[in-house]
Amino acid sequence: MECFQKSCGDVFAMADHGIYLDLESRASQYLHIPDDAPEPMYLWAGFYYRQVPDQLNAEEGFRFSHILLRTGAGYINKIRYIYPEHAHDTDSIDVVHFLFDWHEAIKRAEACAAANAGLRSRPRKDHLGVTSDSCE
Repeated sequence: MECFQKSCGDVFAMADHGIYLDLESRASQYLHIPDDAPEPMYLWAGFYYRQVPDQLNAEEGFRFSHILLRTGAGYINKIRYIYPEHAHDTDSIDVVHFLFDWHEAIKRAEACAAANAGLRSRPRKDHLGVTSDSCE
């Protein structure tokens, strides 16, 4: 929870320093995907703001920004997903697809790690000659 709060605090700090303008906090809650899932998939915060144009960011319009955080297998996965207001109809759907795919990839990696931790097969070399213990 501390990492999530710090990440959200960083967004508010950017507004305090005048880098983000007209900042609105749109959400701060558990995110369930799908909506009726018994357990939340992520902690989620949503923001809406304008950013002061600079050398790296020429676009002046409003943008949506999402911070998503999950933990598992001893790791913290933090995602920051930002898109311009004019892309809201497509990118808001894309972020949900990305999160679902990311969650599935993490579940597969956790299962692989658990299988490798319980039963170490003999190391094998891949096509580059690198020795590894990996899931099939």
